[in-house]
Amino acid sequence: TMQAFYARNPQWADSAPLTTAFHYKWYFAFHENGDQQVAPQVAAYRHGLQRREALAQRVASVLPPVALQVALTRLADTDLQAQFAYHDRIRAYHLALRTFYYGYLFRDGPFTRDDFERAPRFDATADPAS
Repeated sequence: TMQAFYARNPQWADSAPLTTAFHYKWYFAFHENGDQQVAPQVAAYRHGLQRREALAQRVASVLPPVALQVALTRLADTDLQAQFAYHDRIRAYHLALRTFYYGYLFRDGPFTRDDFERAPRFDATADPAS
């Protein structure tokens, strides 16, 4: 688990070795490794949704009820574009969380009450690129 994690995150490779006792750095490395293993399936799923959306757009060009549905979901910001943007914001937030907390976990640094105030907060409307 840790070898695969350190291969992708060499900045943490020199952290203190794990013992047989549970440590959260193993737990988070395990989950990050799992995320990496399913990334191709996630990409394939997203691509399938994009293909379905493209088909719906073509059908909407000849069927007015479908065109209305496409327009209303876009207007309500509940279409596939909005869904992907929301997923991208979640991914950006998770990256910010990892970036923030891994320093404490992998360097065994103290985490104080003041650190809670500096922790990333999720903003459902934020631009994921920022």
